[in-house]
Amino acid sequence: MLLCQIEMFTLSDLAQEPTYYIVGRFGFDPGLKEQEEVWVNWQVWDKVFNIKTRVIGRRKEVYVDGKSIVLSMSDNEKSKFSAIYPNGIDKLLDGASLFLLRILVEPKDRAELLEIEEAIAQGERTLKSQVELPKTTQ
Repeated sequence: MLLCQIEMFTLSDLAQEPTYYIVGRFGFDPGLKEQEEVWVNWQVWDKVFNIKTRVIGRRKEVYVDGKSIVLSMSDNEKSKFSAIYPNGIDKLLDGASLFLLRILVEPKDRAELLEIEEAIAQGERTLKSQVELPKTTQ
């Protein structure tokens, strides 16, 4: 089974570590190449952000037993995953493998990202962050 995630990179002054916000999940490879521009339209609480980003890398991962990915998802993420693969969670829980394609993007304007982080900090996070992914991939 293939799962593709678009993840937006940030290096917060507070965290001192790279963080990746999942901004999209798909059941197919959208074919985005490194350096390609992508607009991320993201609503955080009552504020809408239109962020111009560029692809900084693609990371391909194979999970022999995909349940480790699914079980670590929040309930909100599981519902999004179920929308992509209605029977996917059951198949993964039975030990099916998972090919995870991570497309990493970064905002062209870092100030926009700071605004998003401030908006997220005002309430409960609805998207799970990914920590310590490499900046470059092949």
